[in-house]
Amino acid sequence: MRLTVLRLATLASFFLATMPALADEPAPAPAPATPPAADPPAPAPESAPEPPAPAAAVNAPPPVDADKPVPDGDEASRPSGLRLALDLGFQRALDGAKDRLNSGSPTLLPLGADVSFRTSKTFLVGAHGYAALASRDDCISADSCRARGYGFGAHIEGMVKRGRSYVIWLRYGLGYEILYQGGLPLDPAGHTVKDAIDLIDFRVGADLTIHRGEDGKTARIGPFAGLVAGTMVNQSGITSRDGSGNQPKNLNRDSGSAHVWFALGVRATLDP
Repeated sequence: MRLTVLRLATLASFFLATMPALADEPAPAPAPATPPAADPPAPAPESAPEPPAPAAAVNAPPPVDADKPVPDGDEASRPSGLRLALDLGFQRALDGAKDRLNSGSPTLLPLGADVSFRTSKTFLVGAHGYAALASRDDCISADSCRARGYGFGAHIEGMVKRGRSYVIWLRYGLGYEILYQGGLPLDPAGHTVKDAIDLIDFRVGADLTIHRGEDGKTARIGPFAGLVAGTMVNQSGITSRDGSGNQPKNLNRDSGSAHVWFALGVRATLDP
């Protein structure tokens, strides 16, 4: 019995001695958790096949962008070919010497035409002419006076500025004028025919494009202003006023004074 008690006492003493050492030892670290395996990525959905592009139409014209500026080479008319024009104008002359062309007829209303040939996209050479109604300021109503004018000449014309829908141009020419006056003051049976050479026939104008066709063919219309200056070179005529013994009096002369017309008008052109 005593031996058993001693053994139990010895075991209790050993247990009590070893408890502090066991308490100081660190607890073993837990094993790292194994991360779960990631799911494999889902396969991308197959894209639907693109429809085949439609075949280009044979000889289809390229699309035209209305807002895109037209290059100068396209806006300018053809580099060669014919150009036709018609114009309606108003010409007024200043007072001057009695031996000038427009003496007695200070106003003209000419209807003109010209035919020009293009030597480049911006330069033309041509010929022009007109027929006009003329006023009379040297007669009274009882005289039944009347007047008509005619003219023709040659010119060169150039474009100085052009855009998508407009052209600014200059024209210079030389010409020949004829003015007929039927009925003279106090002499309804009298008449005169005056001829003049125009050394200056200058115009400046702006044409607006109203139609553009193929190959640079265009139709345009616009205003112009100009100046015509020349000198009378011949006059023929006859009158019974102040005639000796009621015989007709010859009004012929071979020269005269210079004259100047100031012109305004509108012109229409066509590339046929």
